[in-house]
Amino acid sequence: MILEYSMKNDFHAFKSIVNTCSRFRTIIQPRRSSLLPSVYLDFYSDFLQKLPFYGNKVKVSVIKLSRHFGSGSGAINDVCKAISHKNWKSAWLILEKQKHSWFLIDRVFWRKSFPKTSQLPETESNEWLRNRLYILKQKDKDILISKDSWLNDNLMDAAQKLICQEIGTPLTFQTVLNSQKKDVEPYKAVNQEHIQLLHDGRNHWILSFCSNGRVQVCDSLNQYLTRSSRKAIKYLYKNYFNGTEIISFIEVQRQPDSYNCGLFAIAFAAELLDGKSPSDAVFVVDRMRAHLISCLEEQKLKPFPKVSEM
Repeated sequence: MILEYSMKNDFHAFKSIVNTCSRFRTIIQPRRSSLLPSVYLDFYSDFLQKLPFYGNKVKVSVIKLSRHFGSGSGAINDVCKAISHKNWKSAWLILEKQKHSWFLIDRVFWRKSFPKTSQLPETESNEWLRNRLYILKQKDKDILISKDSWLNDNLMDAAQKLICQEIGTPLTFQTVLNSQKKDVEPYKAVNQEHIQLLHDGRNHWILSFCSNGRVQVCDSLNQYLTRSSRKAIKYLYKNYFNGTEIISFIEVQRQPDSYNCGLFAIAFAAELLDGKSPSDAVFVVDRMRAHLISCLEEQKLKPFPKVSEM
């Protein structure tokens, strides 16, 4: 039998049902709710990338998760608490991908043969790109196809991964949204030359980098640093300040609108990776979006089209 239970009222009642159902090796199929348990897993790890996804859901055993992430890891501890059963290690899970590497535990069961892949709920996939670096949906591509849409964090994170790949330090990747953390250190300090896309906390993307012992910023609006971006830079490049926080602004091309800041920040990064100064570049704005689509599809960040090349 399949026992279904709404979790809107009492999470403790759900735990007792899990314990009861496990005696009959039945399936726990909680309905979607804000109280559904979730776990944080590195979605871009080789382990998860190799699992077969059906839409945004994946079936995996707790044993496999333990082998990869470690039996004492925070992720496995969260799984143990969510299942709340003495035989939790032998359980199987249906995980549903959420934002920022969070997974919702959609189902818990103790029979590998059920549910079959064909019985997984149909979910809208609409994937545009899937590779070892990032997964992007069609809606992300639609943003780039549009001429007046602001680049979201999915696209900016994908670009940041390409930057880290070009620098040769892919393990130094840190999400562009870390600058929004308020009560903790937003970024881990880097120990080598680095290029980082940042969100300034006010719907604007900028580029920061350190080279030759200097910390510099490229801003297509040429405005002051917000408190959020200043804090991010302080922690990210603290090994370069030597007691004094000196941040230099580079005079760069100004964006002609209110929504292309992300494109310009990525374009400035591409110039640095090409060994050139962003201050010398004047980009062809109408060709920037198509160029970024090409870069993401080829997994390589190339210099953006410039007026001087036309």
